[in-house]
Amino acid sequence: MGCSSSKDEVPLSERRRAAGVGATERLPYPRKGVGQTERQQSYQAKKAAKESAKTAQPNGDGVLKVDPKVNENGHLMPEEVVKRTSSSIQAKTLHLGNPSKGGPVFKLRYAYLTQRGYYPDDVHKANQDSFSITNKFAGEDTDSLFVVYDGHGKDGDVCAKYARKKLPQAIAKYVRQKRAILYRKQLQSEGKSLKGAFNPAMWPVLDEQTYEEACKAAHEEVNNMMHDDKDIPDNLSGTTAISACFHFGRLTVCNVGDSRAVLGHRVTNSALKNGGSPTNGDSPYDDEEEKVEEGEEPIVKKHKKTGSVVAIPLSRDQTPFRKDERERIKAAGGIVQSVDQMEGEEPMHENWGDMVLGEDIDVQGDPPRVWKEGKDYPGTAFTRSLGDSVADKIGVYAEPEMLTASLTINDEFLVIASDGVFEFMTNQAVIDICSQCDNPLEACQKVVKAAYDQWLVYEDRTDDITIIVCFLECDTPVPENPEGTTAELLDLARDTSGLKPIRKVRKGTGGSMRNLSKKE
Repeated sequence: MGCSSSKDEVPLSERRRAAGVGATERLPYPRKGVGQTERQQSYQAKKAAKESAKTAQPNGDGVLKVDPKVNENGHLMPEEVVKRTSSSIQAKTLHLGNPSKGGPVFKLRYAYLTQRGYYPDDVHKANQDSFSITNKFAGEDTDSLFVVYDGHGKDGDVCAKYARKKLPQAIAKYVRQKRAILYRKQLQSEGKSLKGAFNPAMWPVLDEQTYEEACKAAHEEVNNMMHDDKDIPDNLSGTTAISACFHFGRLTVCNVGDSRAVLGHRVTNSALKNGGSPTNGDSPYDDEEEKVEEGEEPIVKKHKKTGSVVAIPLSRDQTPFRKDERERIKAAGGIVQSVDQMEGEEPMHENWGDMVLGEDIDVQGDPPRVWKEGKDYPGTAFTRSLGDSVADKIGVYAEPEMLTASLTINDEFLVIASDGVFEFMTNQAVIDICSQCDNPLEACQKVVKAAYDQWLVYEDRTDDITIIVCFLECDTPVPENPEGTTAELLDLARDTSGLKPIRKVRKGTGGSMRNLSKKE
């Protein structure tokens, strides 16, 4: 995969650090043609950082660092959590879709929040999560790209930042190339002059297959670039990437790793109870429109809402829990074992199920991992990533799984988040919180708070937590034949494949928690 020989060598210290790689965590030890990218630090976080600097003392390297304050339980004080948090100052609004080129037109309000994790044995560990929000994406005013990256390994933060810089550029490049080529072929077929063929305003919309081909090529290119870059130590480090690409109102989700994209889709209570399609019952919206504030010019109509919002997974965790991923890894020469199995403390088996919710598999937090035959590395608990050059050779590659669908009036929320959110919360639990909030920034804050609290139930540490929440307003009704729309995906809300099992409380952590896998 283009790795230099020096990057293929795995020092002993690296192998020891890699043994027991977590889901996205090792164990304790705007450019032209791309678009406009969000800044990533809030005023509150900057202010808190300045306050910390006033009391910090230089360490042996001359770097100002101060240990965070903790309470009697060893948990961060509230002000310390604030220092580790960056978020939107307020929600922003986009109008996506181009009616002149077909497809749905809708309003999207979004916000983001990222919170650095806390590791008692490494209190100054960098936030290995990252994200990018690119509006006017690939030169198209009504296209946008939202991506969350979750780094892992000693240099996971470096890999995540590299992907944040390179992946939007690569996707934009391939999308623009394919649109330009398509327009050129169109002119040739019509016998027209090719003069002025490079005119983005005239380029056609890419179909589902072609857009996904562009995304796939971009992910693989960035992966190879990361391997080839001598400044990026990715032999036992890498990053996941979950992205939501809006192209003329159509949504394409690309997933590499175990971060997630989840859609909040409203259905009638009767349809949900009877397992029917949302087109088979009463509409979840009353005909009477909600009042809109005077002077406000909505892009879509507002309707009174009834029914329930169900969580539809738009991605599946790529881990060895999945039988298809296990078989692919083994075919590439990898070994799938838990840490206990590798160390001879548990007999060999593959009784991990196929990630069906309700199977309490990961009771001790010892999931199946990917190993090189006869070695104690890399030990990844995911089966796809960007980077991880050693694991790449045994099947942990960067080809994304993709899903494309058109939005409808029933779609109200889109959540893109790292596994810091979903480690101990189900998709439905997250969507339920969003549905109780008035705006996406409030939803980000409440989901992250809930995820953080659950980490403290199960662990003495907390992972990095990053989330982008989008509130959607679309006036496109669900067609009689929902093929190609999100309504076609409704059965995924009942097919729980891809969700992580709920762990039991481990010794020493105390407390108890209701099973979030069951909607209350």
